[in-house]
Amino acid sequence: MGRGGQKAAPGNPLTSRRWSKGEDLRPHTPQEYDDDLNNLWVVHGRRYDLAPFRDVHPGGATALDLCRGSDATRLFEQFHVMNDKHRKALKKYEVREYKRSESPPGVEDTPPKDSERSAFHEDLKAMLRRHFPDLYDGHKCTYQHAACLGATFAAYGVGWVGWWRGEVLTGVFLLGLCAWLIMANLAHDGSHHAVSRKAWINEISLLTSSPLLYSYGSWYQQHCASHHLETNDPDLDVDVQHHPFARWERSMWKDHNLTGWINLLWHFTAFLVSTANMSLTHPWKFVFVPWVRRHLGLELPPFFGADNVEWAAKQKKANKHAPHELAFFRVSGRMHRTGFFDGWRGLLSVLGFVMSVAFVTVPFFRFDTIGRKLLFALGPYVVTSAFFFTVTQISHVQAECQRPDPTKDFFQHQARTSLDYGCTSEFWRFATGGLNVQSIHHVMPVVNSCHYAKLYPEFYALCEKYDCAPATEPHILSAGYRHLKHVYDLGELYRGPDYSD
Repeated sequence: MGRGGQKAAPGNPLTSRRWSKGEDLRPHTPQEYDDDLNNLWVVHGRRYDLAPFRDVHPGGATALDLCRGSDATRLFEQFHVMNDKHRKALKKYEVREYKRSESPPGVEDTPPKDSERSAFHEDLKAMLRRHFPDLYDGHKCTYQHAACLGATFAAYGVGWVGWWRGEVLTGVFLLGLCAWLIMANLAHDGSHHAVSRKAWINEISLLTSSPLLYSYGSWYQQHCASHHLETNDPDLDVDVQHHPFARWERSMWKDHNLTGWINLLWHFTAFLVSTANMSLTHPWKFVFVPWVRRHLGLELPPFFGADNVEWAAKQKKANKHAPHELAFFRVSGRMHRTGFFDGWRGLLSVLGFVMSVAFVTVPFFRFDTIGRKLLFALGPYVVTSAFFFTVTQISHVQAECQRPDPTKDFFQHQARTSLDYGCTSEFWRFATGGLNVQSIHHVMPVVNSCHYAKLYPEFYALCEKYDCAPATEPHILSAGYRHLKHVYDLGELYRGPDYSD
């Protein structure tokens, strides 16, 4: 194996090429065009070969490899908020535009001018630079936040001892609570490169999500490369596709009739199993199986392709099976084709998965009765799942957050896709890892969550200025009621699709 993401998968010789500045990359065949793009990054409509820059990129190679072979504009703008040096650094790696009558999907023929940048986002960046005089790492994790995390890790250790001894209060409830707080305040920020300027610290931080929350490798696909770029899009956002039966977005089709209560029932099942699914099932489906297939020289199935929505529609009309997590498979296919999991990232994915498998296996050897075996194997997952699903779903699955975007401004749209509550409360900020104000998190994820409560008043004022203020509630109970009513309405007002045409 090569270093993470640097060595291309076997059977794709073109992705090992290095382009010189100004070289004409015009392909001779559609397959060559796809292979060429797999080795490039697209930012504001222009193509770049950043492979020589990976090892010296200040944010680490992972930040680049997340969007390799795709339009990286949104991540590029999200990650760089404290200065504009990145724009100068990018220019030296540009390659000549393809001269084709048609551009690839999602890529514009003419790159936008500087004057066409999001004025909302430019004002947000100016706000951050005023707030953080230390432009280097003032917006990362503070010492006070690190101290709170240290206390949480100490309680986490007590939970692990209780789990080993078979103590329900500490080994199930305390362990699950602390696992959630560590994931929300450390692992999640690490996945957005928000803990530190040092890339290796962010990578280690993300590993703390195992064994009880989610897998290292599949989280990058699900959360960073899908949910944060296509929030609430029924075809492109992984997070509204996880459940094969629940309806979480108004335009989503299901193959069965629903009522409000039935949709709520399916919805609540996800509260029990979401983290076990992300820790045990997702790594298998989206990391290991496709990695093995690629390295055996086998093509990935059609549902791993970029056009899998159209493919799935044809399958359904023909009464054939199609997986429901199409957004996940599409992102996974791209990241595997660009070698994201080759090398150390693949090993870290294996490590996280093994930790989760060991966690559910040990109680069956440790305890005598089947009840205690199941309690200590699955009980902590139920606790973390309830916290995870409550916090994440309340913010996005709301009627106000699933409206069409009238501006076509990505950052304004991101601000509108969240319902916020307890916005300036430090208690709710730590209890949710800042996910009580997902609007601010979605427009500036590279800023550590410990700063959100202080930034929120000025952030909200800017949102009002640009007419993209998120919906708000005073506390989690009122936000939760609105969320459950919306889920009920999504089932009550729905009838299944007719594939007879």
